Amino acid sequence: MQTTISPERKARLDALAYDYAAQPKERVTHCNLCHGTVLVTLTHRDRYGFPAPASACARCGLVFLDPRMTAPAYGRFYDGIYRPLVSAFHGRVIDAQTIQGEQREYAADRAAMIRPFVRTAGLRTMLDIGGSTGVVAGHFAKEFALDGTVIDPAPLEVEQARTFGLETITGLVEEYDFGPRCFDFVIIC
Repeated sequence: MQTTISPERKARLDALAYDYAAQPKERVTHCNLCHGTVLVTLTHRDRYGFPAPASACARCGLVFLDPRMTAPAYGRFYDGIYRPLVSAFHGRVIDAQTIQGEQREYAADRAAMIRPFVRTAGLRTMLDIGGSTGVVAGHFAKEFALDGTVIDPAPLEVEQARTFGLETITGLVEEYDFGPRCFDFVIIC
């Protein structure tokens, strides 16, 4: 499938002058989820038109970028490029404040979908990977009486997540050492 980007959208993206191809990258040798080693390339460009190949694990189906940017490159990306890039893509401002309305609706929809499976499960702790501003984790924590933790690489978004009373971690889940810590419920939205 070829990604087609309108001339107007391309102009907005080009105005950011972000050179994805020049960012340091590393190959993925195994799946982060199941450690499978048979990886299948699905596409060669992302929705922004960047040369970002997506691969899938043939064992569990997890989809991820391969090669992926290094942790320091992702840190820089989420610290100053990500929200302007998303805003340029959609043609409107999408930042840590404006996204919260959409996230509240999304959180309510997801909670309704999983409610029958979570209500009586006896869960206490939750980890939201890539939890952004914490709206989803905050809603889930309240709805299901969970102690919520958000890990996200974007400092401004993690700062917002703290306002929901969540534990926050600024970083990439692939790079963070949780030690012996476990979570009863993990979400990736």
